[in-house]
Amino acid sequence: MAWWSDLRWQGRSVRVVTTGQRIPLTPEVWHEVALGFLLFLIVYPCGLWRRWRAGPGPRLGFTPQQARPWHLIWNAAWVAGLRLSRASRADVIVAFEDTAHSPAPQTDTPLINARATDVRKSTVTAVADQVFALPLAVDPTTHSGPVVEKGEANGVHDGRVCQAPCPAQPDKSYQRLVENQIGDEVVDLRTPCVDGIPICVFVKRRPLASRFANHNSRCDLLQPLEVFRPEEIEAIKDFNDKMGLEWGGLDILRDRTSGEITVVDSNKTDMGPPLVLPLHQRLDACQQLGQALTQLIFQKAGPPP
Repeated sequence: MAWWSDLRWQGRSVRVVTTGQRIPLTPEVWHEVALGFLLFLIVYPCGLWRRWRAGPGPRLGFTPQQARPWHLIWNAAWVAGLRLSRASRADVIVAFEDTAHSPAPQTDTPLINARATDVRKSTVTAVADQVFALPLAVDPTTHSGPVVEKGEANGVHDGRVCQAPCPAQPDKSYQRLVENQIGDEVVDLRTPCVDGIPICVFVKRRPLASRFANHNSRCDLLQPLEVFRPEEIEAIKDFNDKMGLEWGGLDILRDRTSGEITVVDSNKTDMGPPLVLPLHQRLDACQQLGQALTQLIFQKAGPPP
């Protein structure tokens, strides 16, 4: 099925079928579409050439949904020259669904993210508090001070700061407000991981007034050891193991007062790389992730017959 079947045109906006998110077709959005298409024009022929050079190899499939060119795993897999196929013919399958809570597919084929069945914000919060020193979970009815309210669903981008104590709303999760402000900006450490290991870090910056927006004013591509201490990288691996996350992107924040980090969100169908990154850095990130993904797939598929 063509990738545009995932979208529904509604006047001057587009609705993403899997998440229900509505995207207004503003000039800024069209600009982002053009940036994404530019990366596609490079990634697609590069992947064909690498696949031709590599020859036969394990086939990678997705179920119950297909990865699309706007997903980070599609770009990483394609630029690495991996062979993408239907799940019924794949040697390794990625459990891929744009929902926060979904059961693992029933199959005898080796699975990636088989245990990552629950990435709801409340689950992320509970696991983060087991792993990281910075406490995150709060009860909004008894806590005093600012808290972050987020929807449990995937990809809704509806975070907002509330002053506690306040009533807890249904289908919402509550986290302590992590002070990730530097100057008049907030800094998010978006960290794609493969086999639980951080591969690179997108250091995303946006104005404080747009703390929870999906658009960044600037982004830098760094390596994990440029951002995290070795013990923090081990904690990130521990978090991914507890979540069952073999592929996914983590939203990590560093508190400016304590200097500690924590994970505030986890996404196994993450999009990217961030469009505000320079093109050569987007391609570099895809190549790094593609190499790590290739190793994971060969590990899952086992030696060739």
